[in-house]
Amino acid sequence: MEERHEVTEEASGGEGGAVQVESEEAEHFRAVVDALLFYEQYMRNWLAKCEADLHAVPAAQRSVMPPGVMEKYRRVRELATVNQQFIHHMVADHANMFQNSQHHTSAVGQGKKAEQPTLFNMEKVKSTLCQFARDWSAEGKEERDACYGPLLAEIEERFTQNKAERVKVRILTPGAGLGRLTYELAARGFTSQGNEFSYYMLLGSNFILNRSTEVGQYELHPYLRQSCNVVRAADQLRVVRVPDVVASVGLNGADTLSMVAGDFIEVYGVPEQHGQWDCIATCFFLDTAHNVVDYVAVIANVLRSGGVWVNVGPLLWHYADMDAERSVEMAWDEVKQVIEACGFRVEKEGMRHCPYTANQASMLKVAYDCVFFVATKQAEPPAGIDPQPEQPQPPAQAQPQPPAQAQPQPQLLQQHGKKKRYRR
Repeated sequence: MEERHEVTEEASGGEGGAVQVESEEAEHFRAVVDALLFYEQYMRNWLAKCEADLHAVPAAQRSVMPPGVMEKYRRVRELATVNQQFIHHMVADHANMFQNSQHHTSAVGQGKKAEQPTLFNMEKVKSTLCQFARDWSAEGKEERDACYGPLLAEIEERFTQNKAERVKVRILTPGAGLGRLTYELAARGFTSQGNEFSYYMLLGSNFILNRSTEVGQYELHPYLRQSCNVVRAADQLRVVRVPDVVASVGLNGADTLSMVAGDFIEVYGVPEQHGQWDCIATCFFLDTAHNVVDYVAVIANVLRSGGVWVNVGPLLWHYADMDAERSVEMAWDEVKQVIEACGFRVEKEGMRHCPYTANQASMLKVAYDCVFFVATKQAEPPAGIDPQPEQPQPPAQAQPQPPAQAQPQPQLLQQHGKKKRYRR
């Protein structure tokens, strides 16, 4: 039987404000889908430059190059088509992903010519393909064991071993990405809800959780664009297959998994969420904050008394180098003091070595020594620390400035008070 999403929306700011936000949100959604659908053309444009650069090499030098170089480019072009077919499957139902949001159809889907996607958006497309390899392929198991493993082990140790009783334990995973950690918790019997605001991740998790039906159903070549630090030419072309598990089979019909789309602070920083969760599991999430105190305050509010917060992740503050964005950066020992000041007792802490979307065949692999901690809520957070509306930023320089141009909106989805939900 086909599974559909059950979606609700909540909006704030009055009718006029809601309409404007809906329009901005729809525009961003269309830009994301159009970037995904532009992938193959993006790859062809890049290959055209590669081939032109190769032909510009003097003939005598080309004569000593392996004849397979040009053949490799031909294969990359073919496999980019395979990746585009995967993406087409991923976005096929995007117009119906959320209820009451038919305007989310992309320009391409409407038969219109899409604008050239930004380089930022195309980088997100490439990153999304690598995230599938990390979260939903057999190849990604080592990474998942490194970052999700400590969280899952801690949660299983602290909560009931009776799987029939686990459904009563409510666990929230902010920054859920493609939903693997959220799924793993639900598959262990817990009531698990993920929260995510990137449309790239929401489209991907919706696809993999709700519409994949076989192990290894889809072929993916996530490393085609990685032409540096390659050991063997074949490494650039290699395939991973997704998913390595089928969500509907792993859950065995249990209705214990849900995903909520929206900004974490706006969705969960409301009175209705106070004390509603037994556990918060954050993985590679804390450093996505403009101000980490906002995150800690919301987590402290949504956890029940005695609730558990488990975390693994680096402190690569995402807005640190963006002059137009607010960014408060702290060291781990400073963040720990914030956590304790908000009513938590840190019971365990340490470091965990975690690779991140690492191409196992590459000379270059990204890895972090991540902060791992377990904290329990001992008291309510101090009054008045709830996240506050953003204030206008002062100018970076004191001297008079020319009239400011409109700043581009952050490319990561901000739901502006909207709550969108899809449930298996």
